Amino acid sequence: MSQKIWNVKFVAGNPNIFSKVRTALSGPLKRSEANEAFENVSNHGWRAWIEHAKTGERIAESPVETAYRQ
Repeated sequence: MSQKIWNVKFVAGNPNIFSKVRTALSGPLKRSEANEAFENVSNHGWRAWIEHAKTGERIAESPVETAYRQ
């Protein structure tokens, strides 16, 4: 069974203007790889999260994404 089950999803740019959800090109990823990619994306101040490729379960959200969903 593959451990590459995590996708990093994000909305590039200002979250008040942009809404197109993108998926990291290299996904699905191992959890450690997804965490690293997530940190890189979320450090830009973008909406970002890590979700299971099949179930959609989220294991991490950037502060910007958490605020957006509230």
